[in-house]
Order: sequence, then structure tokens, then C-alpha cells
Amino acid sequence: VSITVTAPTTTPAPSPGVTPTPTPTYVADLAFTQAPTLITIKQNSTNSTEVQVKNTGNVSQTINFTIEGIDKNWWSTNVSSATIATGKRAGFNITFTVGTVEIKDYSGKFNATSPNKTIVSEFTLRVLPSKKNETKISDTLAIYRSEVLELGAEINASKAQGINVTDVEASFNTLMAKLKQAEAYVAAGDYFNAYQLLDDIKAGIEDVRTELEAAKQRVKVEYDWVKIGLITIVIVVASILVYLFLPTKAGYTPERGYVYREEKRYKVGSVKRFVKKLIERIKNLLSVKRVKKEEYYELGT
Repeated sequence: VSITVTAPTTTPAPSPGVTPTPTPTYVADLAFTQAPTLITIKQNSTNSTEVQVKNTGNVSQTINFTIEGIDKNWWSTNVSSATIATGKRAGFNITFTVGTVEIKDYSGKFNATSPNKTIVSEFTLRVLPSKKNETKISDTLAIYRSEVLELGAEINASKAQGINVTDVEASFNTLMAKLKQAEAYVAAGDYFNAYQLLDDIKAGIEDVRTELEAAKQRVKVEYDWVKIGLITIVIVVASILVYLFLPTKAGYTPERGYVYREEKRYKVGSVKRFVKKLIERIKNLLSVKRVKKEEYYELGT
């Protein structure tokens, strides 16, 4: 009989002082090293910028680059993808082209994506007015200034007539501040921010006009009531005067006894005093409380 003996298999222990080789760890990471947050472009023009992406991981990566939030017809890139070695960068040249679009800020995002990583950087595309629209903005502000000055003169005239224009003045001061700010922007060549104030100034002019007209209407209503009261007083006074000057008839009455001839009920002097006092009261009713003519607007030129 033949017997075979097999010894158990064992893993040899490492020699003393020898460290096992670790399994390598691969990290895929990316970062924007250049990405503008504000890009300006005039209407009907073109502007270019560059975005750079760095491979901050320890493995080579192929990335795709795109822009989100901005009309695709407004931008283009020299390349849409790139392979980036560890520690290296890739640049993407972007060209923006716009026509006669609205003058405002547009929000966008730069997007770089690899199979294992996506990074995003937000930016603003600011569309500035063209030269033609810069002229229109200046002309519009000149028209608004003329209208505001006319409103100021009308407010002062109403104030001189005793009309309460306190609330109107407050609205006017706010309007004038916005107008001056827009003019300061134009003087500094900042037509974009001047344009942003045009709608507010236009609305402010309409608001001041409405408030001023309302203030005048309140006075008119009050004056109408005064006229009604005055007419009533005149009718009453006329009736009293007729009664006072109407002579009594001759004959007997229980209150006066027998009267032999016609006589007036009151002496003329008493009637004159009564009429004088009545006239003074009427004048007081007709007098309009005047507001002191002070603190008029010093409108700039």
C-alpha cells in the first residue's frame, strides 16, 4: 500500500522590517482656476473671455465644457472637451455675440464635467446699451428733467395758494434724487445703470402728478362747501334784512298794542352793527388758511 502525505499550504510571513505595498487610491477632482463672474458686452457686438480648468486629482480626466442659462445662439467655444493630465490645465476660449437684445443682466453658469466629477461657476452676462441707445438715454433724461422742473414750479404755485402739498413734496424729492442719480451715471459713462432708473423716474413723474391733482381736488371740494355755506348765509341774511326793514302796519296787536302809523321794527344803527358783524363772519369763512411761503425748491440746472 502506497501512502502520499501532502503538507498544508501556508503563506510565508513577511521578513522582519519589510512594509507591504499599499493599494493605490485614485482621486478625480477638478477646479476652475480662471472664471470671470461678470462679462460685459454692448448690444450688436462681440466679446471674448477665457475659462481655465485644472485637474487637481491624481488621475488623468477627459472633461466636457458647456454654458448653462445663456441662449445657445449667443456663445461659442474653440473646443468643447479636453483631456487634462494630473496637475495640468485646459483653457476654453468663449466668444459672446448679441444683437439688439434687452439691456439687463443675464445669469449663466460655466459647467465642466468628467465621468467622475462636475464643477460649476456662476457668472453674469451684462448687456450694455449700444451707442445709438446711449444717445436715446441722454435725450430721455433731458425730457424727464424738463417735466420734473415743470412739476416743481406747479408744486410751488400750489403751495403759494395755500394748498397742502406736504405729501407731494416728499414724493417730488424722491423723484428728483433718482433723476440726479441717473444724470450722474450718464456723466460717468455708466449708461447701463442710468437706463435701469428710467422706468422708476417715469413712474415717479406720474405719481407726483396724480398726488398734486388730488391735493388740488381736496381744496376744490372744501371751497365748494364754503360757497354752499355762503349762499345759505346770504339767503338767511336777506330774509332777516327784509324782516327788519319791513315796516309794521297800523292797528292793534297783542304784542305791541295799538299802532297808529307804520314804523320800522329796529333802528337803523342796530341793523348796521348787525350787518357789520355778519360781514366779518363771512370774511372769516371765505379766508383760506395760507401756508408760509418758505422752503421752496431750489431746482438744479
